[in-house]
Amino acid sequence: SVANVGFFFLMRRCGPRLGVSVLVLQAIGVLYFLLSGQGETDTVPAKITPDPLGVHASSRAPAQQEPPMAAQHYLSGDAVIAGLAREQRKFAFAEVPEATAWLAGFPLDASGQYRIAYNTVVASATAREQPSGGEQELVLMTQGTVEHLVHLHRTAQHWAGPISVAVFVPGDVVWAHTAVSQLLRCSEPLRQWATLHLVYLNQPGRYTAATHPAQAAAVWNALLATTTSGSACATLLHGPGELLEQRQRTRSAVSPSLSKTNLALAENMLPGPGNNNNNNAASKNYALGVSYPNNLLRNTARRGALQQPHSQTSARYFFMVDIDMCPPPGLRTAFLQRIASHPPPASPPGKAYVVPAFELRENEPFPKSKAEMLLALSTGACQPFYKDLCWKCQRHTDYERWTARGSDSTGSYGVTWKDPWEPFYIAKDDATTPFYDERFQQYGFNRISQVCELHIAGFEFEVLDWAFIVHDGFKVPGKFHASKEQEQEQNRLLFRQFKQELKAKYPGVSRRCY
Repeated sequence: SVANVGFFFLMRRCGPRLGVSVLVLQAIGVLYFLLSGQGETDTVPAKITPDPLGVHASSRAPAQQEPPMAAQHYLSGDAVIAGLAREQRKFAFAEVPEATAWLAGFPLDASGQYRIAYNTVVASATAREQPSGGEQELVLMTQGTVEHLVHLHRTAQHWAGPISVAVFVPGDVVWAHTAVSQLLRCSEPLRQWATLHLVYLNQPGRYTAATHPAQAAAVWNALLATTTSGSACATLLHGPGELLEQRQRTRSAVSPSLSKTNLALAENMLPGPGNNNNNNAASKNYALGVSYPNNLLRNTARRGALQQPHSQTSARYFFMVDIDMCPPPGLRTAFLQRIASHPPPASPPGKAYVVPAFELRENEPFPKSKAEMLLALSTGACQPFYKDLCWKCQRHTDYERWTARGSDSTGSYGVTWKDPWEPFYIAKDDATTPFYDERFQQYGFNRISQVCELHIAGFEFEVLDWAFIVHDGFKVPGKFHASKEQEQEQNRLLFRQFKQELKAKYPGVSRRCY
């Protein structure tokens, strides 16, 4: 620097005493400059820490900072928003560090291919309302990429309880962190109930500033500028259709300075599923240029929930769903009341409480009760999940029986597992319930492999005749990514191997997965 050059010049011309005196004065000046806060810039963080959302962009803690969870740089959703307000959204594309030491600070998965940042954002309700040891809890768990998180706004409203979410960030890390922050800013239910665990590829070179063109940054920053008002947030959270219009408006506002290539990139960076049918949106998880680790993400959501206050309850249950599925209001409360009055056996085998899944046609009102669901089924607004895509994968739920029991039923009925049934279910989150096999990636056999093991392990399946969950949009054949069939065949071979391994894992068991 100029100061250092001057120091050596004085040492040479005027002797060491004067040179040292100047150095001391220089150090005092720099110290004053830093302590007064004038040394902060808008582009380079003063200290790089394992802080994915950039709340701690400066080593100097802002006033009224909420304490990090577990002595780490993880904050509640409310603290993220407060931090963004204080820092005036300084965490922008220019701040991404070329050095990626922050990535190495997170633990590796078993394969060594991924880094996992557990509890990156902690739900404010979970962090502040620690239940007593005598209570029971039901945690909703899901996984996806950042652009799918918009689905969770309504889910958090309906669930009104802890949600554990694993978020895969295969690239565009600054956009991902900014998008998460913006969604938290707009959605109070998300801040209150959702705890996020971010999963990165263990490839530091993917997360450098070079992966974020300034042109795309301009589009995203323009969107941020439009989502500070209540009406703009309502547009962002309302749904994919409205979001498409906002994408177009934002893109048009900056399009004169963008090339066609950068426009396409920028559009892909904006959050939101893309359309209510959601088949194309779902396939994005499988068309990322890297393998989508769905079962690792499911296990991450489950393991991350174990670190939360509700894990101290006497009995904890989990409900693993796809991110574009939403429960009706009151399901969590009704299940906990049922368990309190009809507790499951204390000893194995375990029990899986099946929640029938349905698809909701686009632009139809959400059915908030079984009576409304029965009406939607009668009008064709809803249909059983996978009815047109893989009916044999869901029909053993016995939808006819569920429907025939009427809207006033509060009971359940037993169902024998048959291949290839892969229901969505609630189960105890303890050692008796197996985790998902993380070798299954991309499309095919990732859920059924775990349900198959439940069956082999002796679990009984009981369908809740009053409960249901709703997928956003009808599943339509032919609208998946190009490599779907190839991936399904590869996973079919892995599933055959998996079933052979179960014979060794559960010796003497007569049950089989066929």
